[in-house]
Amino acid sequence: MMDMDFIKQMDKEHAETLSNEGKFQYYESLRSKLPFVEQIETTNLCDCTCQMCPRGVGMMNRKLGAMSMEMYTTIVDEIHEHFPNGYQPKNIEKRYSFEDVVSIDFETTGLRLHHFGEPLLDKLLPERVAYAKENSNVDVHFSVNPTRLTPDLSIKLIKSGLKRLIIALDGTNDEEYKSIRGKRVDYDTAVKNIEELIRIKKEEKSDLIIDLQMISMKQTKLQVEQFRKYWEGMGLNVYIKHFFPYPDVDHNEFTIEDEGNFKRGCMFPFTSMTIMRDGSVVPCCSDYNGEITLGNVNEQSLKEIWNGENYTQFRKNFITNNLSEDSLCRRCGFYEFKD
Repeated sequence: MMDMDFIKQMDKEHAETLSNEGKFQYYESLRSKLPFVEQIETTNLCDCTCQMCPRGVGMMNRKLGAMSMEMYTTIVDEIHEHFPNGYQPKNIEKRYSFEDVVSIDFETTGLRLHHFGEPLLDKLLPERVAYAKENSNVDVHFSVNPTRLTPDLSIKLIKSGLKRLIIALDGTNDEEYKSIRGKRVDYDTAVKNIEELIRIKKEEKSDLIIDLQMISMKQTKLQVEQFRKYWEGMGLNVYIKHFFPYPDVDHNEFTIEDEGNFKRGCMFPFTSMTIMRDGSVVPCCSDYNGEITLGNVNEQSLKEIWNGENYTQFRKNFITNNLSEDSLCRRCGFYEFKD
């Protein structure tokens, strides 16, 4: 979830007239005191070696494993405590389109069960979805590699009450797919699994929302229309996602030159948090190694972390550009610092 009320209320033109300290105080006045959790990393295991991902090219050095069910339920229970009716943005007139402020993919009111791992490698995934469904009013969704989406797992996920499933499939043939996602993916298997999911959904009369995603980059640019035509013909929502410039990866060979970039401004420190599989809280989806750890759910509540000294100081340093030259934020392609 992201605090979209913050985005709606923020006046960029006004903020630009303020001193660094004034800008920080202004953003703090708009920030919710309740913690919005954007992602829970239930596992950081992954069998893909995606070229555009820092994890895929071997830069992640964290211990591998899955989040305990006890930790997961504690997180979901606190989210429900803060948002007993789920999260719905207030009816506030927007000053800007969301895209002018921060890049938004899919809906922003749900909870994503992924970070730098493949959710389908989490053996407890259907159980986790069911727990969130039965014990909160917050919908969960996540992105998966369809090579791993077996018919048996599709049935379990549908019966768990999953609302939305994002399926990442890049390319229209096995050679291209492997060149982007690694040797362990298989295009024919991926297509077969997606088609089986569609069949099972109809058979179960499920209201699961399926978004099929392809990243727009040089290797896939010429395949977009073929991809869209085939899968929309199968009744799926097709989303051509802008390329995301993660830190520490050379993206020049992927990025489409005439495509708009992501340097529109980052508000993640004020709108949401991400929880890694060991309980570490980081500010956003780009922190693949827990470089900016602001607390841990094993030691504090989400609310205590969100409003604590570490998070507050990080927000201040972030918005006033008082970060070291080698900080993760400065290495990220999402936000362009102006010194």
